[in-house]
Amino acid sequence: MIYVTSLPEQVRDLQLAMAELHDQFRDEETVELRELQRELEATAKACRIAQFKLRKADRRCDQLEAERAQAEERLRCLENCLQGSALRS
Repeated sequence: MIYVTSLPEQVRDLQLAMAELHDQFRDEETVELRELQRELEATAKACRIAQFKLRKADRRCDQLEAERAQAEERLRCLENCLQGSALRS
């Protein structure tokens, strides 16, 4: 048996097929968008953690620099005291 469909029916069938493809494409885009959003959130979280660690390391570096400066000052004082003692003897 050969089924012959009219032109309007063929157009309607094609429109339905196009609508289904469009919906499928939209669903795939939605899934991809959600995956990208999850990746973005994970990357943003990693960035915040890295910034926190960087600030912590900067504070530690500043603290160590201050301690080094204090130690150098104490060393100069001790050297001056020793030189003064050596000159008096």
